[in-house]
Amino acid sequence: MPKVQLPSTPRGRKLMTRLADLLMKNSRNKKGLFFNYGDWGSVEDGKKPGMNCGTSACALGLAAISGKFPGLGYAIDRSSNNITLDTNLRKPGEYLTNPEIGALYFDLTDEESCHIFGGGIETEDSIGAKAERAVAKAIRKFVKGKYKPLMSVSGPVSD
Repeated sequence: MPKVQLPSTPRGRKLMTRLADLLMKNSRNKKGLFFNYGDWGSVEDGKKPGMNCGTSACALGLAAISGKFPGLGYAIDRSSNNITLDTNLRKPGEYLTNPEIGALYFDLTDEESCHIFGGGIETEDSIGAKAERAVAKAIRKFVKGKYKPLMSVSGPVSD
């Protein structure tokens, strides 16, 4: 049997496993953050995001808002109530997109980060607890080397 090529690094796999655990925990909390695979993060009224139903976010946004991932943070655009992600791993003055922040923080390739955090995991629904659990399950498979992202930064990977 061929040896499985594990993704990321030991640190990155540990962080991704913690993220999958957080997604599962949040999916069981009826008053928790509202999972939306198509939204980096937003708040209803411009207040501080929280782990409650007044905040909407994807997996990466959830990680930043939760406060459980030191060095991963966010800022709120008061004009749109949208959340912009950030990390202290970024070089001063360096601009990074949200998928690039995910790649840097979780030790992923850009393609892996775009796929996992950019909506590339196929889910029956893109919002709510069911979608959140599907993303957590795919992340767990990915960490074990049993799930390969099927998309590149420019689009689907072809054979």
